[in-house]
Amino acid sequence: MTDDRITTDSQLDEQARSIARDILEDIKQFGGDAYDLAHVYADGSQYVIYYHHAHSICQNCNTEQGEACLEDFGVGQNPTYDSLAVLIAYNELHSRILTELEKLGAE
Repeated sequence: MTDDRITTDSQLDEQARSIARDILEDIKQFGGDAYDLAHVYADGSQYVIYYHHAHSICQNCNTEQGEACLEDFGVGQNPTYDSLAVLIAYNELHSRILTELEKLGAE
């Protein structure tokens, strides 16, 4: 079994870049909205849906953007460490995907 956790900001940036490229290919082939697809890809990412991956991002990467989104979403009553890690990891990955899409010229 390989350890494919993200443990550095550069790894997280590369993952976001790869997803952004995939999104642009999907748009070329099938159409769609880059922002909506960024949500779909981030929400379905193994780095968001598996707690140990989300924890790794939270423990090893700069998560300022992900944490800032917690206020927008609200964390609900009695959040757990796992639920917070998932929210932060999702928001950080989503934000980085959007940044990469902008760099690649997506509208």
